[in-house]
Amino acid sequence: MTGRVKGRLCGRPRNPFSECDGSPYLASRLLSTTQDIAMYDLSLVPILDDSSVPDAPAAPAPAAAADDRELLDAYSRAVIDVVDRLGPAVVRLDVRTRAESRHAGSGSGVVVAPDGLVLTNSHVVGGAKSIDITTVDGRNLTAHVVGDDPDTDLALVRADAAVTLPSARLGDSKQLKRGQLALVSSRGEVVGINTAVIMGAQGICFAVASNTASFVLGELVRHGRVRRAFIGVSAQQTAIPRRLQVAAGLDQATATMVTTIERDSPADRAGLMTGDMVVALDGHKVTGADDLIRLLGGERIGRAVEIEVLRLGRKRSFSLVPEERRRTK
Repeated sequence: MTGRVKGRLCGRPRNPFSECDGSPYLASRLLSTTQDIAMYDLSLVPILDDSSVPDAPAAPAPAAAADDRELLDAYSRAVIDVVDRLGPAVVRLDVRTRAESRHAGSGSGVVVAPDGLVLTNSHVVGGAKSIDITTVDGRNLTAHVVGDDPDTDLALVRADAAVTLPSARLGDSKQLKRGQLALVSSRGEVVGINTAVIMGAQGICFAVASNTASFVLGELVRHGRVRRAFIGVSAQQTAIPRRLQVAAGLDQATATMVTTIERDSPADRAGLMTGDMVVALDGHKVTGADDLIRLLGGERIGRAVEIEVLRLGRKRSFSLVPEERRRTK
């Protein structure tokens, strides 16, 4: 008896934006208003799923190409709208140091309040004697540093003159999904602030989440610095498996997983371990690293706090006394 083996032939999509086992993820980068300062650039970067390529039809139907064009047109309109709304809020910063008032470099920032409050990086304006702001429409303004926070590489600058400038709103970074636009949302809200950009790697960058930036901004406005409680851990957001949620009686889907612990720190002395998933601090939910940063404010320095974690699927509680975090030089 003879038989035939039927095989599959997977063709490579002609268009890198065409559907290939689901829609591709589209990301964007933000570069500054000048060519040499990396902050806001809304060019498209296609990031395709790494799953196996599905069977491709021998001859794509014309309707599919038309659908692709409509999707790309809709995406382009969304990007254009974001640029129109956010672009005027981006400013250039030229910094002069205390030493002989020499020009020390340039950077960029985003106006977060119409009266001339600009959020930027600590490494850009730290130690500045004077700052010149240049807006998109060509206005030149002098400014001063309100405060800076080297731990998050964020700083706040205020224009010296009474002004009314276009401003951007800080969005909720917890609402971001994989494949969504960053570092701004499609609503024109800032959801991340660049701290470092790898220009040789397609502009890949590290950014501070907008929720953390909002906390730092508030502290700098009120106190000129950020006073933090220190427990001695590094952590990152992680998903809680559904079975662990049910077993522990939790109604949250994410927590903060401890990745490193400093020796002889409050967390070390209390008995925390790497891999612990922090779910609450003093009765407040911890669903991400930004929650932990916000909850470890200056008011908790020197007093006992209760921290709840999931360890090996079981909920455990520890008591520790946070110390004041030493300021990064």
